[in-house]
Amino acid sequence: MKKERYTIDDLIAQMRLEHIMDIDEIKLAILETNGTLSIFRYSQFNEVKLPIINSGIIQKEALEIFNLTKEKFLKILEKSDINYKEVLYCSITNDHLLVYYSSKIDKELIGHKVYWKELI
Repeated sequence: MKKERYTIDDLIAQMRLEHIMDIDEIKLAILETNGTLSIFRYSQFNEVKLPIINSGIIQKEALEIFNLTKEKFLKILEKSDINYKEVLYCSITNDHLLVYYSSKIDKELIGHKVYWKELI
């Protein structure tokens, strides 16, 4: 937050906007590229879900949050027979990936779940 000049006062103001009374209610806060703060509460979600592939590009920040290296993540995808460059969107949770890609035959959007913890 220091690097982006986002202060504790900014955080508290954003918390008030989200009706959050105390910082211990926050499970994860992400400073978005547009300067807004996305806040995920403990009580709101049982798990954090973040985009990890967007239009074939792996999101490094999500890898870091889930303690994955790019190499380890690529091995998980390889074991699941997934070419990340063909993925339109993929989100990651504590135990699974939700992968969406377009069918080469009829361009239909296809999605499936991969339990990545089992593949490490």
